[in-house]
Amino acid sequence: MSCFIQNSASKVQNTSDASPTEYLIYQDRTDLFRIPIQSILYLESQNYMVNLHTPTAVYSIRITLKELENILVAKGFFRIHMSYLVNLEHIVHAGVTDVELDNGEQLKISRNRKAAFQQALHAFIDKYQYI
Repeated sequence: MSCFIQNSASKVQNTSDASPTEYLIYQDRTDLFRIPIQSILYLESQNYMVNLHTPTAVYSIRITLKELENILVAKGFFRIHMSYLVNLEHIVHAGVTDVELDNGEQLKISRNRKAAFQQALHAFIDKYQYI
């Protein structure tokens, strides 16, 4: 089993004005998944599997959430709960105990991770320029 990030810019020429798409590539004995990172809403650990949620599908892969966290934290993901790794790009509302994603789903925030999550979300938001 392997999991890594692929950048499409290395395969496309004359795209200086287009931002490269990065993919999460996962391969096990029988399946190969190539999923655009920006399309991942969140990842959920459940019964020795990780369910990778996108707007159109849910992919179940056999890997630990910690392994994916190590790969995706630099791509704007944060571990809000022992079972959830969320893409900060898809959060539309952060409440006291949960977050709401742009697809309407709500995920619980662990009390132990709340302060770190708020800092990470503010740092993420501060990267954008306001009009």
